Amino acid sequence: MKRIFALGLVIALLAVVVAPQVEAVSWRTYKDPKGRFSMKYPADWDFSEIEVDLGELGTSITVVFEGPDDSTCAAIITKNLVPFMKGKWLDETDREGDETVRLINFSGKKYAGIFTFTAPSNNFDSANKNYFGPRIRSIKVN
Repeated sequence: MKRIFALGLVIALLAVVVAPQVEAVSWRTYKDPKGRFSMKYPADWDFSEIEVDLGELGTSITVVFEGPDDSTCAAIITKNLVPFMKGKWLDETDREGDETVRLINFSGKKYAGIFTFTAPSNNFDSANKNYFGPRIRSIKVN
């Protein structure tokens, strides 16, 4: 009986030691200053914003988020009048060479956005599960 208990204890300890450690991701919410869109992003990612004047179409904003292991997310938001985006939905994943890119269109009432999620191909599945998927679910385009 003691042997069975000892064996069970050893197996339990090995399971705890060998079990993959899940890294908790701390999230923040990016809110566009002009209210065009919002999305969650990992707190340890950096971002930069670029405003572009499109004349009659108003302005476009590009926000680029940079994370670990060369993972990036770029969002380009414009008025929902852009012909190639109107009424279309796209979610494609494309593997080219060393990078994998997931491209998604989002439309709101006033604005539309193209979001690209890029990571090295060998890290893409992990990045898609841990970073990109939760971010995609959090996107709100106004």
